[in-house]
Amino acid sequence: MIDLNLQALKLEGTPEEIAEQIFQKFIGPMFDHLRKTDPEMALRFGFCVAGNANACYMNSCSDVEKARSLICESTNLMAADIKSSRKKVKKS
Repeated sequence: MIDLNLQALKLEGTPEEIAEQIFQKFIGPMFDHLRKTDPEMALRFGFCVAGNANACYMNSCSDVEKARSLICESTNLMAADIKSSRKKVKKS
């Protein structure tokens, strides 16, 4: 279990900067902790975080189909980048 002190937390900046801070301070450390203790739970956690983020984004958009399309497009680009990075690591 991870214990986080939220009283000292201060998030500021652009939406992109705040999102990065949330991942660096909460989601990344939690995922790393779970990966060490229970890799399957870490995958479930990551999937839930991604699902909640996608649902929040789509729910806030007036054009849900456009939001869905953007999420699919960005997911495909991320997957391609990850596959490419993994191939480069294997060749090294």
